[in-house]
Parts: sequence; structure tokens; C-alpha cells
Amino acid sequence: MSDHVEKDEIPVVGGFKVYSGDLLLDTEPEPLEWLVECLIPKGAKSVLAGSTGSNKSFWCLQLALSLASGKGRFLGYDIPGPATVLYINTEGSLASVHRRVRGVADTLNITDLSRFKLTGERTSYDDLWTTVAIRELLVKYKPELLIIDNAYSSTIKDVSKNDVVRKFTTKLDRLKEQFNLTLLLVCHFNKGTYDQGFILDRTSGASALINWLECGILLTKSQHPDYEDLRLMKVDKLRDDEYSPDIWGLEWDHENTVLQRVGLIDDVRPHLFNVHKAGHLHQTLEMMQDEFTTREWLDIVVKGENGARTVSKQTAHNWLNRFCRDGLIKKVHQGVYNKTGMTIIRASKVG
Repeated sequence: MSDHVEKDEIPVVGGFKVYSGDLLLDTEPEPLEWLVECLIPKGAKSVLAGSTGSNKSFWCLQLALSLASGKGRFLGYDIPGPATVLYINTEGSLASVHRRVRGVADTLNITDLSRFKLTGERTSYDDLWTTVAIRELLVKYKPELLIIDNAYSSTIKDVSKNDVVRKFTTKLDRLKEQFNLTLLLVCHFNKGTYDQGFILDRTSGASALINWLECGILLTKSQHPDYEDLRLMKVDKLRDDEYSPDIWGLEWDHENTVLQRVGLIDDVRPHLFNVHKAGHLHQTLEMMQDEFTTREWLDIVVKGENGARTVSKQTAHNWLNRFCRDGLIKKVHQGVYNKTGMTIIRASKVG
């Protein structure tokens, strides 16, 4: 067999390059290469989608700086070699992102970022979905990985419409081919969709985006009151290779502003929708007498009606302090509280 296909010699008919069956048999297919092994294939159209507060931007910065500096691993995944990265920041101020870059670099002991470029203040405010500005950046800096953080704040267009999204992804496809790019778009989950599970279909925007991407990575913040610093991550789509269905737990380190992989999640459900925060928190207060003690509160909140542990003592005390701050209860004296009579108003369906 000969080497890989020489694409410049392939005939173009009707706007398509046409490959004969004999040619495909007589040549070796291009090997699957990785920017980050088992996570981001080289040349792929990737999307990182996640919930608000899940540290998506920090995840991307940690990835970008690890790649650009040639760090050997990212969140436990091997990095075969360094890559040039262009990070288009459409959300945070330069000062904010600058602090983040320095924080991540200091924690990871990164001293050389010559392969990393970050966009700062804009001198023109054209919609980035025209890709004119993006093309100019690619011509100038020729990155291997382009990160757009995030897809929605880079445009004023209606991203819920398939025809709008297709126009953008078509332009990105052209840029990808012309500049031999790996793409990573940062996207949000639709709000209020925890009950749908940890799936790619929760990604905000038209279905055209889901059909377009080749690699889908999900990131969400645990909603369990005892795991406020836990983030859940999994690969939910990888077109050219088998991928693990495992859900990894990442710990958010506030002090050092990095994420660390800490283990596997055996049951994702308690982390997706926190009934204690959303409903049980206020329902428990309604179960209390007009005057109650700390011990009575802990018996209800920590032990639960069936005797099973629901939340930690620390969380129960935090809730108690929160109700005092919010004016729902007042402290009579040490260990004794009174309800103030303030009403909890809940939204309800009409019709």
C-alpha cells in the first residue's frame, strides 16, 4: 500500500472531492491523533457544554495552558505534545481573565506560554459569527486549537434557530479546513433541565449544533449540599473512537483556581437536582413549630423522617443561619428560634 491520500490530486465534482474505492483500499487512512488523549481528537469539532457555575472557563484555561506549555497531563488525560492555542474570550474582562491565567499558571508551575494567545479588549464590536474577525486572528497566529468562550456571548443572533446555527457552523467548517484547526466551543446547558439527566441534549441552542459537533464534553456543578466544590465531567460523544461512559468527579480548588480529578461518580442522580436545596429546605422550615430548638431542627434536617441521613450537620447549620439572615426566623436566645411569619411564595402553573 502507498502512503496517505494526496488530497490535492483528488478530483472535485459538484463541490465534492470524490475518492475512488480503489484509492481508499490502496492508501492508509489518516491515523487518529489526539491533542488530549481520549478527550480531544486533533482536528475535531468539539463542544464543552455545562451548567452555570461549573467552572467551564477555568476548565478551558487549564486545558489551554496545559497544552501550550507542554504539560504532560490534563485532569488525568495524557497530552502527547505541546500545541499552539488561541483563546477568544467573549465574556470576562481582560483583568479578570488575566488573573485567572496567572492563578492557573502559578498552580501548575507554568513559566512558558509563548504558544498561547488570548484576546482582550475589542476595538470593534462586529458579530463574531460573521467569522471575519476570527479569520484575521487565524491568519495572524495560526493556532492548532481555537477556543471560543463562549458561543452565545459572541453573537446577537438567535442561537435557538437551526438556520442561524448552521450558517455559523458552516463558516467554522471552512475555517477548520483552511487552517487545519481543532475547534472547541463553550456552551451552556438550558436552565431548569436537571431532570433530563447528564446528557448532551441539554446544551442550549439549536439541534444543529448537536448534530455538527464531533466531540461533546459535559461539565456540571453538583447540586448536592454536601459537595459544593464537586464538578461532574464526562465525554458524551466522540465520533471517531470509542469513549468511556464513566462520569468523573472534579474538585474545584478555590484557593489555587484549578480543577483536579478525584474519582469516579457511581450515581449521578443525587448530584443533578438537589431536592433539599430546592424544596426540602423550605418544606422543613414549614414542618417546624413556631418556636423550635437547634436540636429539633437537626433531628428533622439531618436525620429525616425515615431516620436516614439527608444532609450534614454543617449544611443544616448553614441553612439555619441563612434563614436568620433572610428574616424567616429570628434567634430568641442560644439554641432557640422563632418563626417571623414571613411567607414563602412559590411559583405555580396557571390554567
